[in-house]
Order: sequence, then structure tokens, then C-alpha cells
Amino acid sequence: MRERRYANIDSRLLKILDELCSESDFVTLQELSKRLNLTRRQVEYDVKRLDDIFD
Repeated sequence: MRERRYANIDSRLLKILDELCSESDFVTLQELSKRLNLTRRQVEYDVKRLDDIFD
């Protein structure tokens, strides 16, 4: 049985999820960062965090 892990989802992750849910096509990190007024590095870090949560 897998150990249960709890995710820490902050407002930035929620904004990224909202943006991604509204898309039906591929979105680049740069495009996403412009929409959210974040740096590409912040978006890359948060997408990695999301990937870890859903892993």
C-alpha cells in the first residue's frame, strides 16, 4: 500500500491549474508565464511541483 502524501497547493499553483484547464492545446512555459505575470523559472518550478503531486 502506498503511503499517503498531502499536497501543499498554494494560490500560484491554482492559477496555473486554472490556465491549463482552460486550454485544449499545448502551452509553452513562456506563454504561461506571460499570462500569469510570472517568470519562466517560477512557472517551471510550479509545473514540476504539480507533476510531483500528480505522480
